[in-house]
Amino acid sequence: MIFKREMLLVGGHRHFAGELVSRLWVGVTLLILIGMIPLCIANAAADKDDTVVKGVVNDESSGEPIPFASISILNTDRGTVANENGEFKIYLHPSDSTIKVSAIGYNSQKHTIPRQPEEIFHIKVSLTPAALELTGIVVYADGLTPAERIIKRAIDRKKEILAAIDNYSFKAYTKTVASYKTEHDTSFLVALITETASDGYWRQPDDYKEIIVARKQGATILAEWNTIAVDRIPNFNRNSIEWGGEKVPTPTAEDALDIYRYWIQDTLYMDSVAIFYLGFEPKKDSSLLSGVIGIANKTYEVREVNISRKRVVSGESEKSDVRYSQRFRRFSGDHWMPVDLHIDGEYPDDSTTWKIEQFTAIQDYEINADLPGGVFDRFRTEVAQGVDDYDSTKWAQRQAIPLSARDSVGYEHTEFLKDSVLSNNPAIRIGFGIYQFNRKLDRFFERYYISSFADWYHFNSVEGNYLGMGFKKSVYETGALGSVSAGYGVSSSRWNYNVSAGYQFDKYHETTLRASFFDKVQPVNYSPGVASRGATFQTLAVQRDPENYVINKGWSAELGYRPFAKWETSVSYTDITQSAISTATDFTLRGSHTFRENPSAQHGNLRKIGVYARFDSRDYQRDGNEISLAFNRNSTLIVLAHERAGDRSIGGDFSYKRYYAELAINRYWALGRGRFSLQLGIVRGLAPSQALFRLGARRGLSGATRQLKTIGSAEFFGDRYALAGMTQVIDINPFRYIPLPIIHSFSSNLGLHGAIGWADFDSRRSEFDQTSFPDASQVYYEAGCGLANFLPIGTLWFSWRLSDFDTDKFHISIDF
Repeated sequence: MIFKREMLLVGGHRHFAGELVSRLWVGVTLLILIGMIPLCIANAAADKDDTVVKGVVNDESSGEPIPFASISILNTDRGTVANENGEFKIYLHPSDSTIKVSAIGYNSQKHTIPRQPEEIFHIKVSLTPAALELTGIVVYADGLTPAERIIKRAIDRKKEILAAIDNYSFKAYTKTVASYKTEHDTSFLVALITETASDGYWRQPDDYKEIIVARKQGATILAEWNTIAVDRIPNFNRNSIEWGGEKVPTPTAEDALDIYRYWIQDTLYMDSVAIFYLGFEPKKDSSLLSGVIGIANKTYEVREVNISRKRVVSGESEKSDVRYSQRFRRFSGDHWMPVDLHIDGEYPDDSTTWKIEQFTAIQDYEINADLPGGVFDRFRTEVAQGVDDYDSTKWAQRQAIPLSARDSVGYEHTEFLKDSVLSNNPAIRIGFGIYQFNRKLDRFFERYYISSFADWYHFNSVEGNYLGMGFKKSVYETGALGSVSAGYGVSSSRWNYNVSAGYQFDKYHETTLRASFFDKVQPVNYSPGVASRGATFQTLAVQRDPENYVINKGWSAELGYRPFAKWETSVSYTDITQSAISTATDFTLRGSHTFRENPSAQHGNLRKIGVYARFDSRDYQRDGNEISLAFNRNSTLIVLAHERAGDRSIGGDFSYKRYYAELAINRYWALGRGRFSLQLGIVRGLAPSQALFRLGARRGLSGATRQLKTIGSAEFFGDRYALAGMTQVIDINPFRYIPLPIIHSFSSNLGLHGAIGWADFDSRRSEFDQTSFPDASQVYYEAGCGLANFLPIGTLWFSWRLSDFDTDKFHISIDF
């Protein structure tokens, strides 16, 4: 939902033949790619004998439509809500006969629908207002105002309400519309529209799973981008909710009376129950919530919430205002659950104003029922097979909220925007074509079980050009998994092969046993928490190979187990012969180049037992066999690893113990987004050089993969190792205060960076050639600053080395 996302919107002037349409396309594309627009989900298809009831809800006295009225089927837990124009649509099964239409502040009505199988029945509903005038304000002996007494009663009841629900499931439908208006427009124009349907599951304390079962979207996004679902319904009976990645106290928090000021705005009836409408606002911190909360008389349950939160954007004086509302309906067991969620926000951007609207209808709650076995795994969101295989009739049955005339025109406008962008901007047309080609290539690889491109071609300093082939079998289809790859390193004049097979016994805990047999060149894994991804592009184009390599020949076996959704563990046994390999090529795309010599490795038989544990708080999503990260603002990563080689029971030429720990924390807080990381390692015993720890650039062009940005091509080794770093991007735009028109218009945030590293030998220094394995017994530290959002591809960092080493004194890098 909106609480876990910051919406980034890119606007401009309305010139559809040129630059603005390009910016619009890039803006809405980035919007979906980085997960800034929350999307939600839908109800099951109707049976062929269902009666379709369509109608509109009006105020009897004024004739005006009543938006988002609640429509329920009597004696069932099924229902829907009207759209912003009061229009609704609902399906009645053969056993259903009566619908009930309700709205806060109005007398409810019941309507009996005559049986008309496979027909559409039209109805017009006029509700009469039901208001209750308040008497004078009473001051009680406890010093509380009437509004404070009501909130105190609600706080006293919240534990009972929370304890009454152990789990629930639901079906939901959501429509999301992003529109824009420039200074030349008289109304908002739709730039993006999506509809999604899903089945959701929740269990105490906070297990959540959502399966997307159907989706539809406008032409400005691809179907595979439309994957974000309801994403945990905010519970206003809890002490806090997440908004923009921050924990914000709710108006019913245990200490809410110390945080918020309350007053009675109105009292209205719904189903003969008085609802107290309490206005509230922060007493001190203006960045907290404000708005109106509806509390039922006598039971003191939350029946409606309308809130907003103002927040300064990028240090500018103007503020964005996002409004959010929930309305509730009674379900079986006398539980009140939210059925209507609505998000509405406007964002000014130069001469363009963006508007985001999201309408969600939740229905078919099943509360405290038996949930499907194994439904809660590490994937918060899944996309069901055949999610895009539906016809217009079936999709119409899933639309719990009818499309308005504006929405229908909006679909047509997205076609116009897409055609305008692709026809008028060759760069975007080429980029879009490359993306589609890559997606088709990925599907081809997946369909024919072809493994990654690196198994077919890669380039490094010790093998040169590598040509091979590889095939794999996915684990998610049958539980069986396997892969085979083989190839030839041209410069090293040696063959490589790898054969792996395994089986997943338990998909919920991902209990997997696998074994591999291999003879291949591999990068040395100095730090278990950071796996190598190869360096083909960097080696060919930038003339630098960041990896060190060794030849591994033998076999390994591993048993993996996931005891909890966020934890994965494994135990492995390895029996290999390790050998050194020398740098063997000087070829790059820019001509001949002398690479640094690959560090020597000690030859011998290595037999070791490894234990690995990893906690990853991030949420993942799965689309078929494709696993990807869901949008995560805050995350914590913990890695613990231990290797034991050369025990009497297993033998081998090397005998040592190796310990490694890593902690990485990402947080969004008041100042902006920050990251802290810490890595620690120690080796004890007769360890070969390839078992040491390395303080170096690790891999890749991006500064995000190397905390020490000024270290360049240098590297230091040791059997004791520590590395810590911190970055903080602050919501301050430094260019806004420069009175030059071009510079003043730059939109960027200030970033700060600092890192410290150390790698040393505790003993046996003479065993290693200090030319090949230098250490950093003096602490290496650096500091820098950066400009986030200055470049479309990431953050531009300027870093200075502060310690006395023969590395880059000053370095510029980019974090993607």
